[in-house]
Formats: sequence, structure tokens, C-alpha cells
Amino acid sequence: MDRRKYQRVALFAGLLFLLAAAEGLLAYRLVQAEKNQQQIMLGNQVTANPELESELVKSFYGKDEAGEDLTAEQRETYGQKGAELAGKYGYASEKYSSAKEYLYGMGAVLLLGMAGFAGFFITERRQLSKVQMETQRQRQQQDELEVRFEKVTKKLAREEQETKALITDISHQLKTPIASLKMGYEIAQTTALTEAEKQGFEQKGYEEMQRLERLLESLLNLSKLEAKLIQLQPAPCSLKEILTQAVNSVYMKAFDKNIDISMEKFPDTTLVLDAKWTQEAFANLLDNAVKYSPEHTEIQMRVSTLTSYMLIEVVDQGIGIRPEEANSVFKRFYRGNDQLVNGQEGSGVGLYLTRKIVEEQGGTVSVKAGYPTGSIFRVTLPLRNI
Repeated sequence: MDRRKYQRVALFAGLLFLLAAAEGLLAYRLVQAEKNQQQIMLGNQVTANPELESELVKSFYGKDEAGEDLTAEQRETYGQKGAELAGKYGYASEKYSSAKEYLYGMGAVLLLGMAGFAGFFITERRQLSKVQMETQRQRQQQDELEVRFEKVTKKLAREEQETKALITDISHQLKTPIASLKMGYEIAQTTALTEAEKQGFEQKGYEEMQRLERLLESLLNLSKLEAKLIQLQPAPCSLKEILTQAVNSVYMKAFDKNIDISMEKFPDTTLVLDAKWTQEAFANLLDNAVKYSPEHTEIQMRVSTLTSYMLIEVVDQGIGIRPEEANSVFKRFYRGNDQLVNGQEGSGVGLYLTRKIVEEQGGTVSVKAGYPTGSIFRVTLPLRNI
């Protein structure tokens, strides 16, 4: 109990004590008033009838002629007779004024005491209610803080695990080209090579350097996106222009493998997107399709308008994806266990980047797995008011 509450309790206790004292004083004054009134009446009667002094004194103090206390029956009889006489002489409606005043005073004190108690009770209930509400609010805040702390703890633990996994994956991805370069230069320094062999090692080294450069670029883009260092900047842009630029970026790779990339005709649509990064997302899908498709095949791009989205499909005739891997292919660094996949150059970052870019703009990306041949990648992009 705080200091203020102690003060309120002490104040109320003092008030009750004062009320009790006032009630006692009023009761005492009432008794004294009645006694004085009776003594005045007795003195008046004895003065008028001195010869009846003894009988009048006994009568006023409830005694009979023999000095014994009046019985109950006698009190009732004398009372009825007195009431009749009072009525007969016109005194029936009169009351003792002093007694009436004291009775009114006692009633007022009693009402004041009840009102004070009721006020104190209501005040205490309100105060208690406020304390309970404040306690409940603090408990809710504490529960919310505990939930937030638990979420933050889980998030930190998850980010720690993801960071460890990312470091492991990056180390694994960098290990192969670096090891190849190291081995090539060691052979070139320790072995007498012909001019053709030297050119072969130089070409291989150049290819590994290019592979390492592409890998580092992909990892840099990935880290920037995940760290929010790259902020997508949506603006009205042409969907047909985005898809055309994506096709142009992989055209030479497709040409080298005699793979034809066709796009069905569709009415151009203006969407609110980050054109550069959306083009990068589709370029990754097309590059993936070219990489895992055999020569003299075809890649189709189909565009259709849905109620609230544009649907873009990339259909290839490649090695396909197992149904159980349909969701895993969009994970970071995932390449599966297929020998044909692992035999191709890649880091497992492209499809993950595509998913991040599309989802950041309110779209979705999925794949209809086909095995052993063909896959259909589906991308939805939202139609927004411009």
C-alpha cells in the first residue's frame, strides 16, 4: 500500500471516529433533554400541588404508592390514560422540540457518515480499478516485449545460421575456379609445355577467370539485394521491351547452340516495375533454359493477361526438373544431384535472384516440372493503376 492510500485510510478512520463521537454526544444530549423536560414538568406539578409531592415524584419516576416499580400492565394503563388526557386538552400533536432537534441531528450525522463511507468506497474501487487496469496494461506490455524478444532471438539465430550457410556456400563456389587456376599455373611453372599446351592452359585460365567474375557478380548482387543495399525503383515501363532486352542478353548463347527463342505476339502492356532488375530476372530464366537445353531445340515465351496479373511463361525442351525438386530450385545455391546439371557451369544463384526480384515487386515465380524433358517457368506480375 502506497503512502497516499495510507493517508486516505487514516483520514477515513478519523472521520468515522468523529462521527461516532458526534452520535454519542447527540444521544447523551437527547437523554439529558428528556430528563430536563421531565424534571421541569415534575417541578411545575409539585409547585402547584405541594400536598401531592410524594405521589407526583413516584409517578414521574415510575413508582406506585408503595414505592415499588410499576408493572408493565400499569405502565401500559397509565400511558393510555396520559394519551387520552393529552388529546383531551389539545397536546396530542406536540412533541418535545429539543428531542426532535437532536433526533434530526443524529439522522443528519448518520447520513453524512454513510455518504462519507460510500464516497470512500467508490473512490477506493475506482483507484483499485485503475491499478488493476494499469497492472494489466503493464502485463500485456511485458508479454508483448517477451514475444518480440523471442522473435528477435529466433531471427538472430536464423540469420546466424543463414550467414554460416552463406559463407560455406560461397567458399564452396569459389573453391573450384580458384583451385583450377592454381593447378594450371603450377603446371605451367613446373612443366615444360609446348606452345599449343601453353595456349590451352591460358585459354582455360581465362575461362576460369570469367567464371569467377560471373560468380562474384552474382554473389555481389545477391548480397546487395538481401542487405537492402539495392532498392528497386518501380516506374511505368513496357513489358514487351523488358522481355525483348532479356532475350537479347542470351541471344548469342542460344545462337551458339542453335537454340531458337520465340515470343508469341501479345498486346504490349505498361507495368509499374523496376525495368533493369525485372529484365535481369527474365534473363536468368532464359539463361537457365539455354544452359540446360540440348542443341537444335526451341524456347518459347508466352504472355497472357489475367484479372489482376500478367502471366509470362518460359517453356523449354531441356533436361527437365524432377517434381520433388520443383520448389528447391529457387533456393540459394541449390543445384540438385543430377549429373547433367552439375556438369554445367553455374552457381545456383540465378533462379534465387529471379525469385527475390519478382517477389519484391509483388509477383510470383514457379515451375511446372517436367522430367526427363521440358520445364515451364511461370512468372506473374501485378497489374497496377498508373
